[in-house]
Amino acid sequence: MIGILHKDLDAARRTLLEALISYNKTRGHEITVVFDGWRGGTREGTRTAHGGINIIFSRLGEKADAVIKRILQMKGSEGLILVTSDRELVSAAWAANAVPVPSDEILKKLSPLREKTGPGASREAPGDFEEETKIPARRSRTLSRKQKAVERALGKL
Repeated sequence: MIGILHKDLDAARRTLLEALISYNKTRGHEITVVFDGWRGGTREGTRTAHGGINIIFSRLGEKADAVIKRILQMKGSEGLILVTSDRELVSAAWAANAVPVPSDEILKKLSPLREKTGPGASREAPGDFEEETKIPARRSRTLSRKQKAVERALGKL
């Protein structure tokens, strides 16, 4: 969700985590964030929790996507919501009976919280989050099974 356009990766991660912590205080969802540790991580990777958010760093040489795929396969992912815009992860989520939701949808929900919370939260540094992409207006046709699942998941968020 933080994308690749940022000057300070640690600051971008902190900003995302602060927004998720604020969001979690109002919604109470179980949230897990997976960060890439493949360039600067540890040999085993790390798992911690902060502010009610589970934080996983992939191990050195491993991308976060691989960790996410393992989570989808291990948990019996029925009912999980995966926030991603990565096509490969979207396919993996559907295959594991999880529902993928586009990153820009959760970013819309986090934006008002970032503006209201914490010192400096209203000062958004360029590249902290992906740019919002415009979603075309819904056509008058019936939604597919997958589209309905995404709409239901968005309602829960």
